[in-house]
Amino acid sequence: MAAALLLLVVGEILAARSRTYLVDVPFAVDRTVGPTGAGHDPLELRVLGDSTAAGVGTDRAEDALPSLLAERVARRTGRPVHVVGLGIPGARTADLSATQISQVRGADVVVVVVGSNDVIHATPPWRLRDQTAQMLADATAPGAPVVLGAIPRFYGVAALAQPLRAIVDGDAA
Repeated sequence: MAAALLLLVVGEILAARSRTYLVDVPFAVDRTVGPTGAGHDPLELRVLGDSTAAGVGTDRAEDALPSLLAERVARRTGRPVHVVGLGIPGARTADLSATQISQVRGADVVVVVVGSNDVIHATPPWRLRDQTAQMLADATAPGAPVVLGAIPRFYGVAALAQPLRAIVDGDAA
């Protein structure tokens, strides 16, 4: 039994490392939400990161994380929000400076949601700390405030089979 469980876990880790779980998102988030005709230019929101920021797991741009964030900001501020999701499935923290940060110029605020792939690929904590510091320095250079989201919990990621989901999420005993 223990050998079968070990084999299953190793197989799941190898599949995750080979990006077997990644899927193309059938949409790009680039939309304006909130009140129209309010006399305000839309707030410019950019969402950077990995598959979470890209909308993997949703069927419509309206249900993707960037859209949900924009809707919340629009409700709270009473202003329209133009959001662009720049997330790339499989992206790791070190990738953002080269692939996404150049696209944040003109943003009023930048949200970063990344780290899941660093966990799956077992990036050492000291390296992840240094990469995160560099990525944040690069992201704040254009002048917009940056909000760094936490690494999402894995318990809701159906693409990761059990027991890998519980092990990666830290819920395994």
